[in-house]
Amino acid sequence: MNINIPILRNINNIRILNYLSPLFKSLLTVAIISYLLMCLVYFSHIGPIGNDIFQQKFSYQELPNKSFITVQGEIIIHYINWINSALHLDFGQAYSYPPTSVLSLVGSKIFISSKLIFFSLLIALALSIIIIILRKYKLINEIIIEPLLSISFTHILVTIIVCKIIFDIKIGSSMFTASLILCLGSGFLSDFSYLLYKEYENIMSKDYAIFAEFSGFSKLLFTLKEMTISLISISTSRIPILFGGMIILEIASQGSLEGVGYLIWDSGFVNQNLRVFYSATVFSIFITSFFFFLADFIDRKILLKN
Repeated sequence: MNINIPILRNINNIRILNYLSPLFKSLLTVAIISYLLMCLVYFSHIGPIGNDIFQQKFSYQELPNKSFITVQGEIIIHYINWINSALHLDFGQAYSYPPTSVLSLVGSKIFISSKLIFFSLLIALALSIIIIILRKYKLINEIIIEPLLSISFTHILVTIIVCKIIFDIKIGSSMFTASLILCLGSGFLSDFSYLLYKEYENIMSKDYAIFAEFSGFSKLLFTLKEMTISLISISTSRIPILFGGMIILEIASQGSLEGVGYLIWDSGFVNQNLRVFYSATVFSIFITSFFFFLADFIDRKILLKN
């Protein structure tokens, strides 16, 4: 029997491309949204636009009317120039003094926000395990668990305002406090614990888990692989939700938490640094879209096979 090696190589190449599909989808998403964002940057100018679209030139000179095609042509040129610089990891300078590159600034802020999201996930996981264990007790469920899961950002924002104005307490200055607020306030804990509970019940009711229990083996050990994959899938699918809540929390902290969310707000609407605003937003879109497509890939390609 002859084995066609080129066909096997093509199959392996297709598999590799399939595994890279979350990356390709997120890059396509970023390409579309970043172009629309470039249009927003273009139309934000109130003066003439030079070679650097991110450099504001204030002028009272009346701008000539341009056709739609001419405008789009100029935007495409600026967009291609930015893409070319991005491929060389050259995003320009965020500040002239002290000299700070956009890449290092955005990278440091993303690291702060990543820690906030990571700690929120850990807190949510720990609380979810406790909730799953205690939910079978009716009194504890009604008095503690249900009120805890009903907490929203509205409740927390009111608490922040009261503590800040009346008691002069800085809420959010601690990473743990901010992570706890993010975990509870965005409705994330309620959603996360519910999904974990349903997935746990679903896995434990499968035939191989029941067979393992009747055979005298541990159901947890037999289902550990599938539960781990499910946990990764649920966690990654909830990162975009946490990211949105993180931006609200960082803005509400008024600079106590200077992550990428606060950087986008500050550079876009306060200090008007369009270069930083654009790059930070594009990076954020890439991160959230990548985790969204990664979670979808895990659900379709990995969990469905088990």
